[in-house]
Amino acid sequence: MPNKISQHQPTYERGVYEFQEIARVEDGELNLARLQKDKILANQFVLTADEDGIAMFEKIYGIVPQATDTIQFRRERILNRM
Repeated sequence: MPNKISQHQPTYERGVYEFQEIARVEDGELNLARLQKDKILANQFVLTADEDGIAMFEKIYGIVPQATDTIQFRRERILNRM
């Protein structure tokens, strides 16, 4: 896991409860932002896209998926269309 916010606080703030809580909340928010960044990056490529990314590519290429299609089949169909 990346560095925590509390590691970058001045030493006089580390013992204060309010600053510890602020750092804890900011760590959680930054972690969520990192996860979203990773998801956006993965969804730009067909081979690493999740279901949302695959749906985006299907919309671009005008593909209507069937309810029984697997994610791998949908991915292969997009690659064939490309």
